[in-house]
Amino acid sequence: MGKSKTKRKQDQELKRSKKRRAGKLVRFNLANSPVKYPGEKNKFYYQSNMCNLIFKGRSFKNVRNMNCTITSCNFKNSNLLGVDFMHTNLKNTKFNNSVIKNCVFFNCRLKNTDFSGAKFENVFFICTAINEAKGLIEEDGWTVERSYPSLELNSYLQNTIVSLARIRPIYKARVLHVDATKPNLWIVKILLKRYNPDILSQALKAINNIKDKQRFYTLYSYMNFVDNYKKR
Repeated sequence: MGKSKTKRKQDQELKRSKKRRAGKLVRFNLANSPVKYPGEKNKFYYQSNMCNLIFKGRSFKNVRNMNCTITSCNFKNSNLLGVDFMHTNLKNTKFNNSVIKNCVFFNCRLKNTDFSGAKFENVFFICTAINEAKGLIEEDGWTVERSYPSLELNSYLQNTIVSLARIRPIYKARVLHVDATKPNLWIVKILLKRYNPDILSQALKAINNIKDKQRFYTLYSYMNFVDNYKKR
């Protein structure tokens, strides 16, 4: 690699590092690589483009992909725990024989996406055309949500969720929020099926008191926090 190209890559990585330290989103773009890439944990990808990459047999935990393109990628035999795909193009991507648990596919494109042999647990396809995918067996650990929930939240839960929008890393991931004043009722509905409103409100309010408010990237991250809160 020439000196000028090396210097350019170093400058690019320095800029990315500065953005990460400043709490800004850093886009990841890579295509057509023969390298087998590692899994990921506690990551938030925004407007990233990944095409024809290999993640076979890897583990992913608490990873959010928002407005991404992840096409023709290989996730065969992988473990996905708490991975959210939001407004993501997954065309021709393979999840064959993977374990997919506590994950969300929201408004995703699944044309020729292959789930053959995959094992599902507590997975949600929201506003997503599952008929375009391959290998999905009905009622096999996943649920389809098509109609926007009609929920009347009590004032305590409503105000608690809205107040969390003032915490920058919480609001940035947009898990609980549509905007700064409107809760994401898709996600709130799922949480309310698992927890009663009072416990959920108390747990979410407790987030204000913890030091590390990063890594609330996925539905799973909130479920994990509430489960631990209940054990106290």
